[in-house]
Amino acid sequence: MEYQPHIPVTTGLTDCNGINGTGAEQSRRVFDALSRLGCEFYNFSPEFPLEQLPLSADTGNILPNAGLFHKVLGQSARSGGMKLAGKPVSNYQPKPEGDANFSFDTRIRSFALWQEASTADVQLFEGVASHQLAFFLLLADRFRPQFSYIDQFGENVGVSEAAVAKRLISRLFWYNVFGPGYLEKHGKEVFLNAPAWQVQDLGELGIAVRSTEKLSEWLVDPRNDLVDYFASHLFPRIKAYRAKRS
Repeated sequence: MEYQPHIPVTTGLTDCNGINGTGAEQSRRVFDALSRLGCEFYNFSPEFPLEQLPLSADTGNILPNAGLFHKVLGQSARSGGMKLAGKPVSNYQPKPEGDANFSFDTRIRSFALWQEASTADVQLFEGVASHQLAFFLLLADRFRPQFSYIDQFGENVGVSEAAVAKRLISRLFWYNVFGPGYLEKHGKEVFLNAPAWQVQDLGELGIAVRSTEKLSEWLVDPRNDLVDYFASHLFPRIKAYRAKRS
């Protein structure tokens, strides 16, 4: 595979039953939940003061100018500092803890986190992905999502409102977690029998399907056998997710 210099790695949690309320109330609860997990926050867009981030959109959405630090996350490719228009950002101070941006869409209670990952060193790139997986396991217990994924970031990474309502997916990711709603509709066994590198029963959180051991392997080989399994047993229109760039 020919790597790009940086590929954002993202974690998405969709239809989060653990985040109640509406609009800005939901977003404030996201901040509260992250705070209880030990996150520290920063904001790299000066026009949106950090204390106003939950209200930075009319809908109450948390916009992607919000950032956090957490000890479980690996450091992103920008951990040495951040610049906008060539100038350092005054309220971003690098820490030993990993840094990431995040957002929240109140319409489908969808949380997303992403980090710039340098592909110059595949080991470091894999470190970002593995640390995001560990962080997801912390998040999931509080956020209680119906579907979650970890993969590279692209404009097409999100899960649609219609898919959430119908418990359907159209793309298979590197790491996928099918929550209770999917198991209730489709049954557990069909997920447990998927020919993935790893299938794990996470109890009340659902079934995790890890397509390959490493994210870089998945980017090289989309595992057509696994996609075909899901297409024939569950989701006829499913395809391997591949990030689209603007």
